Amino acid sequence: MELVTAIVIVLILASLLLPVGQSMRSRARIVQCTSNLKNLHVATNSYVLDNQQWPQTVTQDINTEAFANEWLDALKRYGIQKENWQCLSVQEGLYPNGKADDAEFRLDYIPTQFGPKPNSAYKWPKHPWFIERASVHGRGNLLIRTDGSVQSLDDLAKSNP
Repeated sequence: MELVTAIVIVLILASLLLPVGQSMRSRARIVQCTSNLKNLHVATNSYVLDNQQWPQTVTQDINTEAFANEWLDALKRYGIQKENWQCLSVQEGLYPNGKADDAEFRLDYIPTQFGPKPNSAYKWPKHPWFIERASVHGRGNLLIRTDGSVQSLDDLAKSNP
């Protein structure tokens, strides 16, 4: 009888901790995406300072591997790897094993485009540099602005009615 009571107590405690664990996992994913966006911002900012312009890509179709590889190549010198371009929550929703194969590389953070004029990326401080491909964190797609601040689209909509 004591063993059954102990098992029941352990099961009750486990059921109480399960939502807490899921909440912590969700929060960790948001932190990881924010970190990815900040890393992309730092690398792109370094690129713009070195080259005096936003990276210019030939491929305009954001859904192609060619587009993804152009951006990967542009920022690789600044320490950006494939993992920095991928949101774990988006990957988990798209692929059964939770991650795309290397052959299926695509960007989960979409870079916006700026013209080739010198420092054009700095002329619009509220314009986002990167936008998360999907709304997977419960507050809308995440984006990062020129100043490096990360915000969700939902929060942006609330602050600019």
